[in-house]
Amino acid sequence: MYIYITIFVALQIKYYSATDVELELLDKFEATIAEQDIESQALIYVAGYVAHRFQYKYPQLGYKTKTITPSDDWLSCISRGNCIYPTAEFLKAAEVTDAEFNKFHNNFFNLENKIFDKLSAIVCTKLQNTVPPEVIACLVRTRTYIRIRNINKKIAINNNSYKNITKKS
Repeated sequence: MYIYITIFVALQIKYYSATDVELELLDKFEATIAEQDIESQALIYVAGYVAHRFQYKYPQLGYKTKTITPSDDWLSCISRGNCIYPTAEFLKAAEVTDAEFNKFHNNFFNLENKIFDKLSAIVCTKLQNTVPPEVIACLVRTRTYIRIRNINKKIAINNNSYKNITKKS
């Protein structure tokens, strides 16, 4: 009986035509998944950058990509062997930093004083000081500068759009 139902459902799916709403929902889902993958690959890259900055002082933060087996991620594709791939522990610290950064700043930017110090202290407490504070501070600084650059790009795009609209009028 179960096999018959499965075959019947499969036959129905074969002749099913998705609605525009369903296709739009599927496109949004695929875009979200792609965006999450890009963000995770970018986080690996940023963590590798910070590990590279501290590679002599804290060599336990990552490995040169030429010493590990190639994987199916973006960092391995762009590296010629000199990039640093973060360890699992340091990558987890970077994920915690990113999550706390997003909580602290929300969608825009927190306008309090000493945001680097406050956020670094929050992350160090969350990680129970398993990663040196100066490394966490570098992660926080780098992430903040990335957010500022993205905000500036959005402002420039909006300004250009506004200029184009006013020129046409």
